[in-house]
Amino acid sequence: MTNLIEDRPTQDHGAPFETMAARIRKNADEGFAGAFVVVAPDGESIENLFLNNTGDPVIFWTNLKTMAEMAIDEMTQKQKASQRFQF
Repeated sequence: MTNLIEDRPTQDHGAPFETMAARIRKNADEGFAGAFVVVAPDGESIENLFLNNTGDPVIFWTNLKTMAEMAIDEMTQKQKASQRFQF
């Protein structure tokens, strides 16, 4: 693992963060209630912007946890499926 600029892949992993920042600014009048952007090493991202909810942090963290668990489950199923067809 490295943080060296020259070792970073050419894919723009920062783009989802920039997009979320723009969404937050665009929706500022709707009441910011949280946001997250998670970018996996392959560049796939999970993004969510919360507006006008109760402000309860449990809702925010539960949503993030659920989305991460769903992504992990999907990857696990894909790995299992690919292993079944290997000879």
